[in-house]
Amino acid sequence: MLLSMTGFGSARHESEGIHTAVEIRSVNHRYFKLVLRANEPYHLLEPEIEQAVRQYVRRGTVQVQLQVVKQPSASDYLLNRVAVRRYYEQLRELHRELGLDGEPELEDVLVLPGVASSAESMLLSPRVDWAVIQPALEQALHHLQQSRRREGEALTQELRRLEVAIREQVQLIRQQSSGLVERYRRRLQERVQQILAEQGLSMQPADLLREVAIFADRVDIGEELVRLESHLDQFLRTLDEVESPGRKLDFLCQEMFRETNTIGAKAQDAWIAQAVVEIKTLVEKIRELVQNVE
Repeated sequence: MLLSMTGFGSARHESEGIHTAVEIRSVNHRYFKLVLRANEPYHLLEPEIEQAVRQYVRRGTVQVQLQVVKQPSASDYLLNRVAVRRYYEQLRELHRELGLDGEPELEDVLVLPGVASSAESMLLSPRVDWAVIQPALEQALHHLQQSRRREGEALTQELRRLEVAIREQVQLIRQQSSGLVERYRRRLQERVQQILAEQGLSMQPADLLREVAIFADRVDIGEELVRLESHLDQFLRTLDEVESPGRKLDFLCQEMFRETNTIGAKAQDAWIAQAVVEIKTLVEKIRELVQNVE
């Protein structure tokens, strides 16, 4: 079953006060490439995310959008007692200098810089939260895989249809080429006899046979047709491969195009030339589709 390099998957997960949202998009690319966009400090999870993505995607550009919102708790913050005392002492001194009544309020101190700070647990590596983030990523990757598989099924059907269309043109070429030499022999004989009759001359049959033999050798496309059909057989087998057949399919397209060009160059026939143009058009359509196959 072919896998498309184009797909989309998303998921959300919430646990232990951590809300995770993941969106994954994949597009075609010659090699594997990960593009991660995440809020701080979760971009540091890129190695773990890449390892997880590579379990599903072998080739293509994968864009991962990760948004993690961590709900703070009372234990996540610490009060800097030294700073509180120092601020409070300075405010008391300022009250006395200004001749103000009463004592400064504690709430006036708590809003000052450096009084409240994040606990050490808030400053830990985001890998501490990986166990909560990973399920959302795995679910999004699963949805991405389903999307790629659905598009891969559509690609497979279209590629098989194009392969059948090419075989039909190959059969037409084979039928047309079977009488190519005989048609050439008759045309040549008629033209030569006409010219010799006008000049009152004659031609030996051996000379005509030698000329026809040279032509037959020059326009023989039997080997090219066999190789082209062999490439088509291998193309069908490759469609059923499990391991990323995209590059192999692209190579087979190049080989089919090469054989078709040779057939067009050797076969001096208008009908064959027309079939060659049709095959090249079909192969080009296949190549465009194959560019999106993993």
